[in-house]
Formats: sequence, structure tokens, C-alpha cells
Amino acid sequence: MKEQTKKVQYFLGANSADGFVSFYDQLINEEEARAFYILKGGPGCGKSTLMKKVGAHMEQLGFCVEYVLCSADPQSLDGIVIPEKKIAIVDGTAPHEMGTKTQTKSSSEYECSVRVVLFFRRIFVL
Repeated sequence: MKEQTKKVQYFLGANSADGFVSFYDQLINEEEARAFYILKGGPGCGKSTLMKKVGAHMEQLGFCVEYVLCSADPQSLDGIVIPEKKIAIVDGTAPHEMGTKTQTKSSSEYECSVRVVLFFRRIFVL
């Protein structure tokens, strides 16, 4: 286990006089990322809850976790980053809709869901 666990919280978007300002494209370098998961689903389906649970588990394992807070509701998460593992998990719904630069059209939602489930099984089995 690592000696010191850090929990970092910040915003990557905000409403301004000129409209919504976003820095979500600077969340993680996709070319260097080991994994970049985009969660999509309606309000209340569990995106933030899932990210909070993964973040808490990784903190227990001794990793630094960055929590990206939602500017409209700071109790909700827009994403988490685990820098040491080069992993990001984000809410991909509006207003911060996103895809990945490396995303291929041949990847179905089912294939992506299976990969996410397998990833989370690996994390929680550690």
C-alpha cells in the first residue's frame, strides 16, 4: 500500500456570461491513457454512484483519485481520474458529451459494456 493517499476535487466546466465553458478535453491524454471509459445513461441511473464507489475503492488501495465535480450539482460527479493507473471514467452525457479520439465505429455499445464490466471486476477483485 502506498504511504499517502490523496483525494483531489475540481471542476472542468462552468456556466459563464458567455455560456458553458468546458475543459473536459484536457481531462486525460488519450494517447497515453491505459483506459478511458465513458458512461452514458439517464439521470439517476447510477453513473455518479459507480464512479464514487470505484474512486473510494482505489483510495482504499492507496491510489490518488481525482474527482471531477459537476458544476450544476457538486454532489454529482462528472468523472474520476486515477493518474497512477492512467485511467479515467467520465459521464458522457450533456452538457459534457464526449467520445474518444480513438473510438472506432465498429465498437458496439454491448462490446463496450462488456469491457467496462470486466474492468470493474478486475478492480474490485484486487
